[in-house]
Formats: sequence, C-alpha cells, structure tokens
Amino acid sequence: MTDAPHPARVGVLVSGSGTNLQAVLDDLAAADAPGRVVVVGSDKPDAGGLARAEAAGEAPHAPPRVRGGPPHARGARRRAALPP
Repeated sequence: MTDAPHPARVGVLVSGSGTNLQAVLDDLAAADAPGRVVVVGSDKPDAGGLARAEAAGEAPHAPPRVRGGPPHARGARRRAALPP
C-alpha cells in the first residue's frame, strides 16, 4: 500500500490585478488538484493580486525591499521574511 502524495506547495508572485493568480486558485480548487497555494507575494504592496489572495483566504505577503550586501545575503534576508 502506498501513501497518498503530499500536495504541492505553490507560491505565486503577482504584480497586477491577480488574474493569473485567480486561474491558479480556480485550477487548484478542483477536487483532484495536487497542490495548494501557501504564499502569494509581490514587491508591489498595492498590487491588486494581494487583495484577491486575501479575499480567497490565502495569506498575501509583500516582502520588504532588500538592498545592499552580496546577492546570497539578500536572498537569505528575503527568505527569512517569508511566512512559515
């Protein structure tokens, strides 16, 4: 007997109204969808897609701008800002 696979954890980046996000949410809402949205992010705090994510019950996230230092350090600071 095999265990059922864990659903894929999907992160979505939005920059505008979130129509592509909505398409992903609609597809994943299907009964046999193999994944779920775990984070929605944007570098634009006023992106409409963040409001769309919140309305859909997802936790939107607009990470802080990270400037300065070597690229690997900026990436580490961005990852640290993500929700668990």
